[in-house]
Amino acid sequence: MLVTEVVQFSLHVLDQPVYILSLDAQSAFDRCLRQILTCELYKAGVDGAGIKLIDNRLRNRATVYEWNDFLVGPGKDDTGFEQGAVNSSDYYKIYNNEQLKTAQRSNLGVNMKDIVISAIGQADDVVQVSNSIDNLNHLAWLTERYCQKYRVKLVAAKTKLIAYYTPKQSELVEHAKLINCVSICEEKVELTGSCWYH
Repeated sequence: MLVTEVVQFSLHVLDQPVYILSLDAQSAFDRCLRQILTCELYKAGVDGAGIKLIDNRLRNRATVYEWNDFLVGPGKDDTGFEQGAVNSSDYYKIYNNEQLKTAQRSNLGVNMKDIVISAIGQADDVVQVSNSIDNLNHLAWLTERYCQKYRVKLVAAKTKLIAYYTPKQSELVEHAKLINCVSICEEKVELTGSCWYH
């Protein structure tokens, strides 16, 4: 819903096109480190007993695999959260906080008068938004720094760059296509879609 509001505000109040970069993290839940999660939980104000409980649970996880109707394992899980578990989405939100907060602090997104929206996240899904293709490139660079620090690997092939604009903003979008230098993992992300709004 926030993405829709950002698009509508940008096109009809700011009278500017908006560029959206939809990021795809490879095996997002599987690559997380519990040590980073526990630090983030501490920063979020979780008490020591709660952190210790979560750390012990994640440290002692094991998975049993099924292959050709035979159970194999258990195998020890050294990284990741229990995907599909009740708390996994909440853990990943905490794990992912720095990416979203850094983008927000940059003020490179869409200025909606009282607030600038630069990144929107839900669990491991993140979109970055801006009225400027150059600013979007800077947001992508900030995300790659986060990825290096938190063991997140983005998939350039699954990353989408879309422009929303009205007919009278089409020349701005054509110019953005020409100067676009948004890249993920040193691969240029082409503007794959554009949508006119009337």
